[in-house]
Amino acid sequence: MTRVLPWQESIGCEGGPVIIANAVDFQRWRGSDPLPRSERRALHLWSSFTASLPERFRPSGPTGHQFIPGADYGDLERMRDEVFDVVKAQWPGSTISEQSKTWIVQRPDGAKLRMAFAPTSEYDRCIRDLGEVKLHTFGEGRSCVVWSVGPGLVEVARTATGKLVLVQVRSADDEESAAAAARRAIDRPDDDDGLTDIVLKIDPGLVVVAWAPNSAADEAESTKHQSLDIAAPGKLLDFATDSSGARLALPSGTYRVALGDSNDDSTEVSWCSLVRVSGADE
Repeated sequence: MTRVLPWQESIGCEGGPVIIANAVDFQRWRGSDPLPRSERRALHLWSSFTASLPERFRPSGPTGHQFIPGADYGDLERMRDEVFDVVKAQWPGSTISEQSKTWIVQRPDGAKLRMAFAPTSEYDRCIRDLGEVKLHTFGEGRSCVVWSVGPGLVEVARTATGKLVLVQVRSADDEESAAAAARRAIDRPDDDDGLTDIVLKIDPGLVVVAWAPNSAADEAESTKHQSLDIAAPGKLLDFATDSSGARLALPSGTYRVALGDSNDDSTEVSWCSLVRVSGADE
């Protein structure tokens, strides 16, 4: 069996999730690129005064984000205009503006209501109902693991056993403490602790880990077609922001997702691991 070369590097993100996908699937990932009108399916509404709106515009209750399904794009436009009319009738003097395909209705007292046609992007679709981790399907049956992180660095490590570990040190007293905490998370033994029901098949063995708003179309030409194996180091990838992704090889097979975290007086760290549970031919 080919020796797996341990490898570790840091990717940067501005918050939100990172994704893990087979490299061939990642080529269909469009991140925060706008989706066409035909894929918009709901009126997304959120406001500090949702409770004051008619019940049909708050199916999820008096507070929080609301998603009202529409038959087509024209139906979404009709519902948007109806909300405009309701607010202007209840609060004369309200104003309407638009920023990046989001409509903002502001009452005279300054309270705001925002609306958009959802999902706005594949990234928007993947973060809806996202807790800490989930399996997301996109691009005609392609899949990726989506893991929530905070702004900052995410360590991406491949161990000698072929495990993939993503680690984020959320707080630490100093750089030395942060590095030690990340190392402990990466070196944890392969056991059942923290294993979830989420499974990802990795075949032929090349994966991409990236900050989820990145689009495969934005990857720098110099790294797009590199061929790697488990005896070679991984490669950092540049998208709209530098070093916000990585490509590396793993042994082909079926992997289960494991989650964990550790907090003590000096550090706060969380991790997401892909643990190989069977080989490609098993």
